[in-house]
Amino acid sequence: HINLFVKYKLKEDIIADAAQNTKLMKPTFYAIEFIEYLHKNNIPLIIFSAGVGNIIEKFLENYNCYFDNIYIVSNMIKCKKGIAVGIENDIIHTFNKNESSIPKNITEKLKDRNTVILIGDHIGDTTMVDSSKHKSVIKVGFASQEIPEEVLSNYYDIVLDKKENYKDILISIFNDL
Repeated sequence: HINLFVKYKLKEDIIADAAQNTKLMKPTFYAIEFIEYLHKNNIPLIIFSAGVGNIIEKFLENYNCYFDNIYIVSNMIKCKKGIAVGIENDIIHTFNKNESSIPKNITEKLKDRNTVILIGDHIGDTTMVDSSKHKSVIKVGFASQEIPEEVLSNYYDIVLDKKENYKDILISIFNDL
């Protein structure tokens, strides 16, 4: 898809417009409060995505929650004069969406952290973190129509159904720490 962005000269404005279109994207219930909680408590948030990182960045900016504790590891479209010309760094895809893809400058900032809270919605997301490298890893999965709670419960420590949201993560994990 990145080659198509370049071929058809995707404008940077389109990315910003997509991130503002609430029919295309809107935050999950309590996601903004969750992000704010992490920021207020100086807890780093790494967003891994095989999608377009520029959209994630603009989305967070639109909701005034792109804080200095947030690191986006994704496919960042490189633009010159407002037109897509390629991609920054390596392409992030399903098979490399893990700790080995985190840039050194970020891993240095996180080296003294002992606990990881991994949040995903797919079985493959559970491999984003190597549990053997951390003192504690809590895996939280969001069930969906594609992957029901019964399946995710085999891979995640906590599984939230369609009615639950980021508020439930705050209650389940941070109130018990």
